[in-house]
Amino acid sequence: MSAKDCLHIIERMEKILKEKEETENRKRDLRESSNSYLSASADATLDTPDTHCDSGWLQTYTGRKVQPFHLKESDIDIIDIAHQLSCIARFLGATKFFYSVAQHSILVSEILELRYKDPMLALWGLLHDGIEYIFFDVPRPLKILPQFQFYREQEKIAMRVLASKFNLIPNDEPELVKLVDKLMLRVENRDLRQPLHPDNHYRFDDEQAAILGVHLIPTIQYKDYLVVKQEFLNRFYCLQNLVSNT
Repeated sequence: MSAKDCLHIIERMEKILKEKEETENRKRDLRESSNSYLSASADATLDTPDTHCDSGWLQTYTGRKVQPFHLKESDIDIIDIAHQLSCIARFLGATKFFYSVAQHSILVSEILELRYKDPMLALWGLLHDGIEYIFFDVPRPLKILPQFQFYREQEKIAMRVLASKFNLIPNDEPELVKLVDKLMLRVENRDLRQPLHPDNHYRFDDEQAAILGVHLIPTIQYKDYLVVKQEFLNRFYCLQNLVSNT
């Protein structure tokens, strides 16, 4: 190969490399321009109020405009709670049939009433997940993560507003309600979630169940959400009446 041919090849290689570099520069400039536009659009979206979705509000079943992070007692309606909890599935729907938060709450309330004969405690049991009608039912393994700290704090604040609305005493969920709630989780795992993953430690405990009288509660059966909704409302009004007369 002559020196002239070598020179020609080098020139072609330099030209190819230069064209490749120019192409990469154009792609980089395009990406930077696109990112700048997206960033500016995002900032504008955050800074400019959206007249259709201001301050993170939700519409409830009865048509109320509710801001979960700025909840007021006047926002809360038991009809919304009963209907929406009856439509929200426990365990993200990972059960052998549809099983709602409302049905869970009714069972917790029934166990508390049966075991402790205390209408206020039973009312607390019925409403212990009440705020999930606007905060949804986040599974515990996710909810306890550090990333959900803000969510947990806001949910607790909103739950205190709900407790005040319905004159629940004390203002925070009683320990006995938490205990029965966890026991109910074991019953649900037994009746609705078989086979149970080995890492799920909430397994049914016969001895603990017997102490709390849970064996008197029948095996969980499927119920239509409208039936559950009405049972939830009936139980709410009955317990509220019992509490007011004690």
